[in-house]
Amino acid sequence: MSDITAEEGVYAALAFVVGAGSQLAWFVQSAVVVNITRNTSMEIGYRYLYFSYVGSQLSLKSDLLGVYSGVIFRF
Repeated sequence: MSDITAEEGVYAALAFVVGAGSQLAWFVQSAVVVNITRNTSMEIGYRYLYFSYVGSQLSLKSDLLGVYSGVIFRF
């Protein structure tokens, strides 16, 4: 098995939905990861999170979304 080089990339997607009664949450994430060296990778992606909670004293609905990036170091 060969290591991924900077010319190659890995695409990943993740999603989940959770709901019970008056509570609902769902999350979607998509990312591209590129290995720079054997121990260093760069990642850029997009996340979307929605949640809804309705209780006796509190009602809350929100969307959180946006682009993210990061550097991964392996030791």
